[in-house]
Amino acid sequence: MRDVIQSLLFAALVVWSMCGPFAWIMRDGLGPDSVESEGWNALTRCFWTFYWGPVFILLAATSRMWARYVFTVRQAETRLHE
Repeated sequence: MRDVIQSLLFAALVVWSMCGPFAWIMRDGLGPDSVESEGWNALTRCFWTFYWGPVFILLAATSRMWARYVFTVRQAETRLHE
């Protein structure tokens, strides 16, 4: 079950990473009402488009913590069987 959860977290992280370029394109809008942003403003707008940045950070942190947890549990299980 731990491997399934880890795989799902990693898959969600990969899929959400692929949404990043769309957030970059959509950050300024499309059509005649679009505005142009550059520099720090462009990064900030991309970060908050579709809440891409916070979700990406949350998925990355959760995936990393889960991987660390699974690694620790497997080490403990290996020590018990020795």
